[in-house]
Amino acid sequence: MICIKTDLDIIIPCYNAKETLFYTLASISTQKQAPSFKVYLVNDKSKYDYQEEVNHFSNYFSIEEIKLDTNQGPGGARKEGILRTNSPYLMFIDSDDILYDCLSLHHLYQAIQGYDICISNFILERDGVRVVKERNKVWLHGKIYNREFLTKHNINFNNTRANEDNGFNRLILLLNPKIRYLNNITYVYKENEKSITRSNNRNYKIAGLEGFCINMKWAIDESIKRGGDKAVAPYLATSSLISMYYDYLYTRGEPNNKDILKFSKILIRYYKENENLPEKFLQECIKYKEEDLAKEKKEYKKDITFKDFINEVINYD
Repeated sequence: MICIKTDLDIIIPCYNAKETLFYTLASISTQKQAPSFKVYLVNDKSKYDYQEEVNHFSNYFSIEEIKLDTNQGPGGARKEGILRTNSPYLMFIDSDDILYDCLSLHHLYQAIQGYDICISNFILERDGVRVVKERNKVWLHGKIYNREFLTKHNINFNNTRANEDNGFNRLILLLNPKIRYLNNITYVYKENEKSITRSNNRNYKIAGLEGFCINMKWAIDESIKRGGDKAVAPYLATSSLISMYYDYLYTRGEPNNKDILKFSKILIRYYKENENLPEKFLQECIKYKEEDLAKEKKEYKKDITFKDFINEVINYD
């Protein structure tokens, strides 16, 4: 495969995405004042190919399908996309999401100049309700990356199949990139109830929290290997455990609720390395999480404190 070098590579992992991919690509085709870019559809061993989409949208922009021999999950597909492309900047779009408006690529590309990562606002769309996510550091949505920074630190996705995007972004953030925050909305994340990873199946969501903890541990360990600041580890572990705490409250009374204690134990060593973090940091994490839950209208009963939760994690057998 010959890569045509452009300013920007757009990597879209695709697994049986016929129903939604057209709308994703259509949103890209409307872009104005955009840098030169190429779209890569990474076919993650779908039941069919995407040549129909390639043929149609090649009239509007440069597009290519990369076919994988085995199903690797979205993280593995993105990993292959990074390895098989070469433009100075790259970004990811899910095959059932869309760009927000016709200037999304223009705003992102202009904003990242001189920076390692640009983080814009995006919309979370669920059940007809739209919530604006501002300065979200952990999801891939509405972000653009400087390839030079990724290459310098040998950053790519790992082989996990849940929350690998969170691990990828956390590792980047732990290595002190130059960050640009963009107030524009550039992306619409459509929560698709038919998608396995986005289903309303609470059992699956709780199981996915194991991937979250594994990826947070991976990000901490990998950042230290790459010369990152060891003192940051307790802060990331604590903020992650606060997130797990609210998931624990949210699922109280459900059969697999205790699994959250088991998964949280993956991070407890890093938390215990500095249990006396500033109270201000703890309160800021709690405030951010509660504001986020309020926006998403998630209800929970705060029947135990965070410290009680930590004790349950430590004593979980």
